[in-house]
Amino acid sequence: MGIGGILGPNYYAPSSTSLDDTKQAVNIIFEDYYSKLQELKRNGYVVGSLIDENAPLEDKKLEIIIRICQNLDQLHAFRDANLRTVAFLVMQRMLIENGITPTVFDDPNCIDMMSVNEIMQKLKEGQNKYREIVEESNRLKGDT
Repeated sequence: MGIGGILGPNYYAPSSTSLDDTKQAVNIIFEDYYSKLQELKRNGYVVGSLIDENAPLEDKKLEIIIRICQNLDQLHAFRDANLRTVAFLVMQRMLIENGITPTVFDDPNCIDMMSVNEIMQKLKEGQNKYREIVEESNRLKGDT
């Protein structure tokens, strides 16, 4: 059963708590992620994007990553630690895979509570914090 208002028209929430249904839903979300990245690479934009067509490529990738992470969080595939898994592991890996600076969220709950544009702003603020941490670490080690 599709639940387009929550996960979008291509996502299907598990009809029960079965592991197979949950795995299938997670796989659909990841297939959509890779499909959207390919569409972006092919066309320079993604149909249905909230980001302006002339926006930097990184912002377009960030929108895809944020939407996928919101969908994974809303699916609630685990009994516990869904938000922590998505915000601290999955999102960071997607950022790194796409050549984008990781982020340090003040509050990862922003993924639950904010719009894509608001999350993108928080993510970029967190990237600045990440850079500051790396610079300070390098300074303390004596790296230049």
